[in-house]
Amino acid sequence: MSKKNLTILIVVVAVVAAGGLLYGYNRWRQEQRAAQVFKELYGINPEGGVGGLLGKLTGGGNISDEIAKEMAKEAAKDEARQKAEEAAEAAKTPEDRYNETKEAAIIGAAYPALDSEVKPKVESVFGKAKVTGYSGGYAGSQGFMVMFKVPRLVSNDDMAKLAQKFIDEGFQLVINTADAEGGVVALEKENVASVQIMYGSGIGEQEISITFIPSEQE
Repeated sequence: MSKKNLTILIVVVAVVAAGGLLYGYNRWRQEQRAAQVFKELYGINPEGGVGGLLGKLTGGGNISDEIAKEMAKEAAKDEARQKAEEAAEAAKTPEDRYNETKEAAIIGAAYPALDSEVKPKVESVFGKAKVTGYSGGYAGSQGFMVMFKVPRLVSNDDMAKLAQKFIDEGFQLVINTADAEGGVVALEKENVASVQIMYGSGIGEQEISITFIPSEQE
């Protein structure tokens, strides 16, 4: 065999060997990716590759690598879809979240104080507001608790403005713990009527809770 023929033979053998290594590497990468997906989804550390993992998940049944790959692909799609949904949710503005909110229907008698004394003040500070929760009969009187959704994040500056709306009508400030994270503002009028305004601290970044206890004269 001439040196030229020998060189060609060696090159051909080397190319075939490289092709086999590349195929094996790609197959290994696919199996590792599939195994990783199942580990993340099911919390199982696969032993013996994807086939071994699927055998455990199916009680020891034999499932082909092709089925394993398809299942891994579907799992990866679901994961990507979930991340896309989370990203879309995170991209929403406070105004978007406000617009998506449905206003709650108040069952039973709506006390006049809600429409005449409470909601107008909230709307004057935030421009608009939606009632998302309501509960009546507080303190054995015509008191109530109402939850509002507003179109922006609530700040302690907003709380100060809202409290001032009540102060302008004769209420006295008795408690103020409002800060950047949340807090409570409590006001009283003639030692009978009281208002407690809460925001943040588990209520929600765009929510305000107001408890209103009218005086006996109201």
